Amino acid sequence: MNEFIFALLLGVGTGAVYAILATGLVVAYRGSGVINFAQGAIAMYAARTFSALRTTTGGQGAGEVFLPWVDIIPEWGWLRAIRLNNLPVRISVSDGPIGTAPAMAIALAMAALIGLLAHFVVFRPLRNASPLSKVIASVGVMIYLIALASLHFGTRLVSDLGWGPFTPTQEPIENFLGLGSNFPRISVWLFGAGLVVTVVMWALIRFTRFGLAARAVDENERGMALLGYSADRIAGVTWVLSSLLSAFAGIVFVGVTQASNLTLLVVPALGAALFGNLTSIPIAAAGGMAIAMAQSGGVWLAGREAWPEWAPSAGVRQVVPLLIVVILLFWRGDQLPVRGALNSRGQPRAPELEKPVKTIGIGAGLVVFILLFAGWRVESGITTTLVAGIFMLSLVVIVGFLGQISLAQWSIAGLAAFTAVRLSANGSKVRDFDLVTKNGPDWPDLLAATGGVVVAVLAGMVIALPAVRVRVFNSP
Repeated sequence: MNEFIFALLLGVGTGAVYAILATGLVVAYRGSGVINFAQGAIAMYAARTFSALRTTTGGQGAGEVFLPWVDIIPEWGWLRAIRLNNLPVRISVSDGPIGTAPAMAIALAMAALIGLLAHFVVFRPLRNASPLSKVIASVGVMIYLIALASLHFGTRLVSDLGWGPFTPTQEPIENFLGLGSNFPRISVWLFGAGLVVTVVMWALIRFTRFGLAARAVDENERGMALLGYSADRIAGVTWVLSSLLSAFAGIVFVGVTQASNLTLLVVPALGAALFGNLTSIPIAAAGGMAIAMAQSGGVWLAGREAWPEWAPSAGVRQVVPLLIVVILLFWRGDQLPVRGALNSRGQPRAPELEKPVKTIGIGAGLVVFILLFAGWRVESGITTTLVAGIFMLSLVVIVGFLGQISLAQWSIAGLAAFTAVRLSANGSKVRDFDLVTKNGPDWPDLLAATGGVVVAVLAGMVIALPAVRVRVFNSP
């Protein structure tokens, strides 16, 4: 029992990071009405900026700051002849690595700039758009930051040793709480940082005039507009605060995990925010701690002999926050807050084709012609395009007919493909260069593909249960 309790406590450090990110989600939602799926991506970009400034291997050059955009003006042709200045992208602040304090200040300023840009460029124009449009926009911001980080910092994995009390190499606390095991000292510091951030942000929202205005705008934007308060200004400030929280979470956690992994922490952070019903900062922070401790305890249980063989142990840490999100949405879907705007528009109407059969026939004939007479490179590109087209049709059904968005479509497709491969496996290599073979029931390909589709449909039904419940109780 002591070992299990110790395993649960090992999750408090990661739980503190979840708590900080969840606090940022709650702050952004209360001020702007947007569930920010880019919360982890902002933490990632700030952490990579922090590492690039402090080390010689953190980015493409030490002491450089990469602004959150790209140069869209090419350096060729007549543009070069007229000597048109390029858009500044990179700022050199030093000839080499700089100290932790200035690197942290620059990383936090970068996060604040990203928050302001996200508000003014993306979400302020969508102020009166449907909630689905805002969710899609936040996913777009996440994808943009991921691609931007790869372009500016490269794709090579770079480790950061951490800084100050957030260095993983500190001496552990011996016989922690009398449980007989050594406890990582960095987890205690992370827990303290999460606790301080939670208390400060709760006090800011609860007792200050700005916090009162943010809560009032969340509850009745129309009434606050009549009182002379600017919902846009409040939304902009909350976006800056939310981005600063994300950046701080990435900076304190950069010595524990790769910065690129911070993007996916939005999933447990969202689960934690749902604990607090997207409104309560203390409960959301407690939810982050609970999720991380459940992850740590689940990993410990998966390593025991009593763990069932049919349940894979490798994905326990990733499954826990997903299950919590599904359970919370199914259990409390009717209690999620719905924010009203001054003028909220519904989904735009889709155009109707005048001659759909003729259009499809011409397109199909063109594809067949290309496949028959083009080379293998064009054939490969056409095949990939058709697969992507089928995938996009699956999104059309969800977004266009149901008014929701699914981020799990590729995962469902991967599950179907994995199931089909395992059902058709017979222990032999498919290709000569395959390194691993798997035993299976050796089903015919068509039957195995059907089995993959069935498993994917069952997984989709599990995801649909909480999704439909949320839609039913929060429809206008």
